[in-house]
Amino acid sequence: MNHPQSKYIFAAARLEDAIRDGANHIMAAQPSERGELLAACEQHLASMRTLNADHFRSSPSIALIIDELQVALRALAMSESPHFDIIWPALSRLESEEGFGTFAI
Repeated sequence: MNHPQSKYIFAAARLEDAIRDGANHIMAAQPSERGELLAACEQHLASMRTLNADHFRSSPSIALIIDELQVALRALAMSESPHFDIIWPALSRLESEEGFGTFAI
């Protein structure tokens, strides 16, 4: 808890939670509503990019995973049968040591 990165790792965890919430809303929404929900998720992704740049030394691996998560979220929103497995690989990588490392909190 006293590690200098702790507050930024917690900030990343909050953004990841917001993405999970957004994904759940996308899965429950009618196709016509998904674009607006995707836009909200993409705002969280933009915040992740800023967090990466400002506090994680613009980590190339984090940047790549955020890009993968964005592609997955877009696929989720376009899917005829959206399910969490579409975004799970990217989201779990983001939580890992190669990402923000939020799995440990």
